[in-house]
Amino acid sequence: MRRRFSWGSIAVALVLQTLMLTGVVASEPGMDFSEALRFRAEFGLPAGEAYVKAVAARSDVSLAWGVPLTPAEAAEMDRRARLADGMEALNARAATIPELGAVYFDQRAGGEIVVAIAGDPAPHRAALSRLAPEGASVRMERVAYSLRQLLDTQAAILGDRDELSSAGIVINSVTADESGNRVEVGVDGDLTAAAAFLSERYGMTIHAFAGGAGHVTACTDRYNCVGPPLRGGIASWTPGAANATCSFAFIVNQAGTQRMLTAGHNPCGIAGQYKHDGHVVGTQKTRSWFAGDGNETADAATVGDLTDTQDSRWLMMSCGGCYMTMLGAQGADNENIPVCLSARMAVGIRCGTMINKNVGICFDEGCLLAQREATYSIWVGDSGGAAFSQTGHAYGVQSSCIDRTGDGACSQGNTADNALYSHIQNVFVELGGNMSIYTGG
Repeated sequence: MRRRFSWGSIAVALVLQTLMLTGVVASEPGMDFSEALRFRAEFGLPAGEAYVKAVAARSDVSLAWGVPLTPAEAAEMDRRARLADGMEALNARAATIPELGAVYFDQRAGGEIVVAIAGDPAPHRAALSRLAPEGASVRMERVAYSLRQLLDTQAAILGDRDELSSAGIVINSVTADESGNRVEVGVDGDLTAAAAFLSERYGMTIHAFAGGAGHVTACTDRYNCVGPPLRGGIASWTPGAANATCSFAFIVNQAGTQRMLTAGHNPCGIAGQYKHDGHVVGTQKTRSWFAGDGNETADAATVGDLTDTQDSRWLMMSCGGCYMTMLGAQGADNENIPVCLSARMAVGIRCGTMINKNVGICFDEGCLLAQREATYSIWVGDSGGAAFSQTGHAYGVQSSCIDRTGDGACSQGNTADNALYSHIQNVFVELGGNMSIYTGG
């Protein structure tokens, strides 16, 4: 298979190093200069073109976050990732505040924690600051709407989709944007008229964008990603497929046995025998994809049962010889936490931030609710891949994408069409069987 590079002047040594580190050579995506610039801008790191190319040519360059970083930059990213693991106490206390607007990270400000209150934040400042992770900076802000108002408005708009459609406003997605303190809708038609109509109807300023209906990230014509049969983020041959179509994510305990997670939409989640690189993984055991009436909060399925000889039970990180044991469900769920994807089209991993945790995206079958929106780049075949933290926590299962460019599809690579993943706890609830992340191997 060919690997495409678009940097032009990257040192040959780095190219060879990257190939050896990943352990695989994929046809797309390649080492993309724009990916490094996006990542750096998102996290407030130096992003000048000459500087980034100089970092890429360093002998001590770090690729742990999927793009070239200096050792100091990689250490800073690791520090920010650890902050997310220490948010439980602060989040729990903030959740008791009726006027809470959001708790999120401002990555461009060095990973500063922001607590937004729909009212005077002063009475809560001292208590929340004491509960912050060690070494964290906390900033208090006053906002217009509480989180409860945002979520209630989101639910009302999704519930009124049919009525709104009859009025000429076709709703394809609704997002409760906590860090932006607003509700966004992806609509077909006149954006100005839709925003004005919705704002008046729901008593809140509604932001509209030209967004299409939901799109999944599966494919039918990609090639494999050679590796151990059960390494997380690798290619999945779904039943009857000539080529790999999706990805496997984490290994889970379900109903007393170990199984693989993947996406639930077609062709990822269908009946029959699943394989990777010629190895039989098993058959579908449970599935969440509009099997009944109403909406869903997870796009996922389990495949198995795994045998004792299928012993490569790990998540692939940034190199073919590097694995990390999954420790369990995530310790934080704040907007703008760093999140990475390991999926079959990845060369190493791709990282970004989780910018929205309450996205409702609609398909012909219904709407997926409470989806997490992430800025890592996505490619066909990534569905079912592992969304995870660099500190060893499972965040979710790659599902679909949100069409923010309004072109009727989600573009591959670095665009405004962001990834959507199903939160791991919602996956557990929807699939059932007293599930948990498998931590042995």
